[in-house]
Amino acid sequence: WEQYASDRALARLYALREPDGAPAGAEQIVARARAGDAAAVAALREAALYVGLGFVNLQQAFSPEVIIVGNYLASAWDLIGEVVWKVMRERIAARYLSHLRIVPARHAEDSPLMGALGLVLAQFFTPPEASRVGGGEVRAVGGA
Repeated sequence: WEQYASDRALARLYALREPDGAPAGAEQIVARARAGDAAAVAALREAALYVGLGFVNLQQAFSPEVIIVGNYLASAWDLIGEVVWKVMRERIAARYLSHLRIVPARHAEDSPLMGALGLVLAQFFTPPEASRVGGGEVRAVGGA
């Protein structure tokens, strides 16, 4: 994933098309694509192909109901979403895609932080539940 669809991969794809241009991060490339920069649009479309292929693998392996995209994928979803879906529709039978939703994260840049925060807060706000541990012993999760 890092090689083909990460922020750095997008920057590399853009640099290949704009060798004399100033280095650009993913969000700058998205902004340039919105402004009509042909190299930025082409780099985003190529990255979207790789994202689509990655999502094909996710769908085949896990059959999720929803994939939440973050970082530049979320901010550029209106530009790349159709390319991603096209790649998936070409490789996966419609019946397997009918239940799948791909949605941009609401907190695109902060998604990993928000997820980590949610895990920490869940420790404090989730009531103890009984669970089985090795040897058939039953004890409360989070308890002694």
